[in-house]
Amino acid sequence: MKTLLSILGLMVLTISCKHDTVAPGNACTATDPLTVPWVKNLTASMDESLCITSLYQATYNGQTVYYTAITDISCEYIPGETLLGCEGETVKRYNSSQQQAFAAEVSVVKTLYVSKR
Repeated sequence: MKTLLSILGLMVLTISCKHDTVAPGNACTATDPLTVPWVKNLTASMDESLCITSLYQATYNGQTVYYTAITDISCEYIPGETLLGCEGETVKRYNSSQQQAFAAEVSVVKTLYVSKR
């Protein structure tokens, strides 16, 4: 079980770390955000995950943001979201002890993508 948690933790960190290198494109102004290069890279990495992962569009402090979360009931999820801005830049990171703040500050607008498994 500890091995599974370690693997899942690394997967979450891997997905989060890939956001630091931003590919050009503005997901907020695109007709289809899934066609923006940084979003395409993100969804491709999500498809490599062993767990089903969802990409959400949300609002935070009045601005559009994006984040991923493991939504697979067969995987143990360790909370900790990274909010991404329109161009893929990190806006804010929440750790597992900040889930109440996340719930209060972030409003999901819609699910943009669910990974393939």
